[in-house]
Amino acid sequence: MRLYVEQGGETLGTLGHSPLPLRQHRLHHPRRHIWFWFLLSGFILMGLGKIAVTYQYQVLKREQLIVQEAIVSAKRYAIPEKLIKELRRQEVQMMAAKWGPIPVWWLAPTDLLRIAQAAQKDVLALYRAQALRAGAHMALLEAPWTTVKKSRLQRIVAHIESPHKLHRLTVQWISTATAWSQEIEQLAKIGGGLVDSRPKDIVDLIQQLKSRPSTASIAKALTQATHYLALPPSQEIADHSAILNALLLAFPYPTESSFVDPLLQYLATRDSVVSIALYDRNDDTTYYLNPNLRFDTASIIKATIMSTLLWDSQKAPIPLTASEQQLMVPMIEYSNNNAATALWDLAGRSQGIQSFLNIADMTQTIPGKDGYWGLTTTSALDQVKLLKLLSFPNNILTPASQAYAANLMTHVIGWEAWGVSGGLPSNVTVALKNGWLPIGADGWEINSIGHIEGDGQNYDVAILSRDNPTESYGIATIESLSDIIWDTLSRQPSDTD
Repeated sequence: MRLYVEQGGETLGTLGHSPLPLRQHRLHHPRRHIWFWFLLSGFILMGLGKIAVTYQYQVLKREQLIVQEAIVSAKRYAIPEKLIKELRRQEVQMMAAKWGPIPVWWLAPTDLLRIAQAAQKDVLALYRAQALRAGAHMALLEAPWTTVKKSRLQRIVAHIESPHKLHRLTVQWISTATAWSQEIEQLAKIGGGLVDSRPKDIVDLIQQLKSRPSTASIAKALTQATHYLALPPSQEIADHSAILNALLLAFPYPTESSFVDPLLQYLATRDSVVSIALYDRNDDTTYYLNPNLRFDTASIIKATIMSTLLWDSQKAPIPLTASEQQLMVPMIEYSNNNAATALWDLAGRSQGIQSFLNIADMTQTIPGKDGYWGLTTTSALDQVKLLKLLSFPNNILTPASQAYAANLMTHVIGWEAWGVSGGLPSNVTVALKNGWLPIGADGWEINSIGHIEGDGQNYDVAILSRDNPTESYGIATIESLSDIIWDTLSRQPSDTD
């Protein structure tokens, strides 16, 4: 049974079992509607605010990263410290500013944006300074070959408004300058140094040819050399051997023709590029072929390492230690590389070797860098200077040191005793050291140096070669040249006859 409560014809509720309890009507109270919408609006506004602040914070962090990158790269490119002090201050201000106890980036105020914009302007100025610095360095390196006007570089930089584009331009110019620098360094290596940014050996030969009476061959060679010197470094490197040979062949060989001609005839049939120097003790004469070419020493540097240590032991005077002597045998007789590295270090590495080169007047020899002793560069003439110190009386190496070296160099293991021993009679004494080095697509460098004495002959000879297709090809070339040299000298009258 239900009782209905009515007022003015409107049912207000029921007593008993009612399908609509009275408490449910309270949800529709007007004040409760207001609070619900107020809270919902607050949550929405907070969410939107958080999104805005997060976005603004990401913008700020991006600007901070740009500032930090600019500071790091400024150090890398040696930008003066005074140019980045303001950026440092702005970076600190950007991230440390507070509004009361609250970090300002929580609220993303206008002042913070102003700081970021000011920093971006300074970043742009800094990147422009870096680009101009890189461009000036590039122009300086290229100056001997091309003309790059500084004003043109400034115009290029001034028209770029993006730090990232300026950074890419800086990297590009630095990369170009690095490539030029490496090519110039390589050009100096193969040319025995530079004179006015040109290979020294080419410049020296040009001056020597100009001092000779003019001939058709000299005039042609000088014209080729003039065109060569106008080429960029990469092309000068590629054409170096060709122009060097052209200049050398333009020289007359009046007194050395009997020595040079048979060698040239043989080399015309070979792919090898060869330099030869020979000192004949019998007539106190030095003969040579292509003397200005430079080669990597490979293992013939081991004779220089040995000579340096012997010279050092004389200065102290402290005899070679037992460990040094134990390493000398495998280095010379077996061409052991581990022993060579250990003795290279004991000799003082590049600096110690250079001290000996200076006293030995081996001006065309440059020690290998970073422990790469086999990449020392040298000439045949310098190697003959070394051999003379090891073979004949002088003020640098004592007879005891010479005897020690000769004992090792005359006992090189059989399978490595090729080279300048080629074509010699069995009764001749040969003290030698060989070197061989693969140069990738450029073939093999094969070198042999030694002192030959007996059967009426007494000479030092160095034969250096490159562009050999195989190791055996290079060895065959050197041994054939050694045979020709022996025959040529044997036909010449000796002062001792």
